[in-house]
Parts: sequence; C-alpha cells; structure tokens
Amino acid sequence: MIIGFDGKRAEHNASGLGNYSRDVIKHLATFHPENSYTLYSPKPGTLFEFKHPSLSRKYPTTVVNRLASSLWRRKGIVHDLRKDQIELYHGLSNELPSGISAFGGKSIVTIHDLIFEHFPEYYSAIDRKIYKEKTQSALKEADVLIAISEQTKRDLVDIYGAEKNKIRVVYQSCHAAFQKKVKPETVEQIRLGYQLPKQYFLQVGTLEPRKNALTSLRALALLDKEHLVFIGKKTDHLKELEAEIERLKLGQRVHFLENVPVSFLPALYAGATASLYPSYFEGFGIPIIESLFSGTPVITNKEGCFAEGGGKHALYVDVKDAEALSEAMKQMLNAEVPTALMTGADAHLSQFTDRTTTEELMKVYSDAMNAH
Repeated sequence: MIIGFDGKRAEHNASGLGNYSRDVIKHLATFHPENSYTLYSPKPGTLFEFKHPSLSRKYPTTVVNRLASSLWRRKGIVHDLRKDQIELYHGLSNELPSGISAFGGKSIVTIHDLIFEHFPEYYSAIDRKIYKEKTQSALKEADVLIAISEQTKRDLVDIYGAEKNKIRVVYQSCHAAFQKKVKPETVEQIRLGYQLPKQYFLQVGTLEPRKNALTSLRALALLDKEHLVFIGKKTDHLKELEAEIERLKLGQRVHFLENVPVSFLPALYAGATASLYPSYFEGFGIPIIESLFSGTPVITNKEGCFAEGGGKHALYVDVKDAEALSEAMKQMLNAEVPTALMTGADAHLSQFTDRTTTEELMKVYSDAMNAH
C-alpha cells in the first residue's frame, strides 16, 4: 500500500495528538515496512526525527503553497496526493483536507474525542465552531472513521449521527518506555532525585480544571499524612490549586513536577502507591495504561471511557465526591489491594501494546482498500 499521513502534529505538536501521530507512523513503518509511507506537513518540524527506508516526507513545493501552507494543508494537498499516487490517506487528528475524495484513494480519519461538545465552557466560541466544522466535514468525507475508544464512537453516533458501521474502534498504545519493567533501584534513584517521600500518590496530566486536581486535593486532606505528586504542564489553574492547598493546610504534602523526561515517568509511576486519574471526561486516558504498564493500579472515574483502559485493575469512583476518592485512596494503602488489582493485568494490557494496536490499524487499512 502507498499510504499518506497528515504530518503536521507529528512534526510540530509535543502533546497528545503529536504523540499519537508519531507512534502510529513509527509503528507502521517498523512492523509493516512492505508499505510505502509519506508524511505531509506544511513545513519541516523538529519533533519527529524518526527515519526509515519506507518513510518519506513531503512539504509544499510551489511558492504559493509555501506562502499559504495552512491553505495547502486544508485543500491544496489533494493535488499532491493524486500526483504521488497515494492509495490511502489517514488524517491523524480529527480532520481531513476539503475535497479529499478527489484524490482517488481511500480516506480515513481518527477522531480522538468530542470534549468540546461535553464541556463547551472550556473553549472559546470560535474554537468550538472550528472544531465542530472540522469534525462534521471529516465525518462526511471519510471512508472510515477511527475512534480511539468506545466512548468516542458513542459520541460520534449520539451527537453527530455518524453511521455505526462506518466507525472502527482502534485503541492507542503508550510510549515504549512504559512497556518495559523498571528495576527497583531505578525507582528509588529517581524518587530520591526528585526528593519525594517513600509513599505517595501520583496524578499525571496538564493542570487544567477538567483534570479535576481540586477534588484530589480535597481527598488528600481527608487522609492523615499521605503525599500527592502532580506531574504535568502548569497553567493558570495552578493559582487556584495553590489557594486550595493553603486553605486545606496541606503544606509540604503536595508536590508539583513539570517537564519530567518520559524516561523517568515509568519509575515515578512504579514508586507510587496508586495513581489518580479523576478527570471529568477524556477520549481515552493514556495515563491509565501508563500506570498499569508500570505495575501501579489506578483510581479513576466510574463514568465515561475510563474502564476501557483500566479494566479490572482500577477502583472506580464518583470523581466529584472527595470522600469517595479519599476512601479509594485509603483502600490502596492496604498493600493487598494494589496486589490484587494488578493480578492478570498483563492479559488486559496486551490489547494496548505497540504490536497489537498496529495490527488493528493495518486491518482497518486493508478492509478499507478492499471495500467497494
């Protein structure tokens, strides 16, 4: 197959959509080098240094397209896809070029989430309008829709009326660093390096209201002496969190870490009593499987997509209820509970490995190419 990708996020986005794009392209090239892969991006970026004989990169070539690179990505790229004889084009981040059907091949789009529909208050009116229009256009243009969870599939059907038989659920993996066992001495070394206590709970994710760190703090206040470590990008929401820490007199029991190397994260997960993921809503929830791959069970939301990642290896609570969250944290302090929760986790996690997710994606590609 001759496959093209929207490469903008892979080359320029350091967060979730960029990680997904890079992983998809890298794993396909690694496990299926028999195909030809072309990454299309408005301009060269610095975040995707992966090289492979089956992978090439294309950028706007004419002066006009280089000057109007965003317009090229939205529409002009279709001419290049046709010229390059691309057989299948995959929009990796919720959108497809306008008029994509004109290139003559099959088109696939990955829809990650519809958070802007569930929590419009977190987005500006113009952003909501743009996201809605891009999603609706992609649903109309695509031959196949990939949802990253059953939750996202339900949303596409319920909110936009998408055809169920046009949607395929393909889970995503997490960084390869989490899929290797961490040595106990490494866990201890990194814990000491960050000056963390021997026992702590861990919450990973951008410090924004939707991630619900406020409830985590209120749950921590109901415990005697336990510590909570937050790892994630700091936003203006940090001021509200700091005010709550002061109000609750949590003092030195809360730790904020930022810009932690991915290579250190598995050890920080492995050293935690449990990880917290009390987000109100997600498309999937990568930190859940990161934690489980690291051998640490999770406390997360009983609603939405979260059980898809957590399976039987998490405690599920009403994340708006600080007492319920605190009670689950108390349960995790009994060493037998985490041990019991992690029993059989390898079988559950097998559906999220690099190989499994890549083979699921290749099946979608093959089915799309064979469809009439």
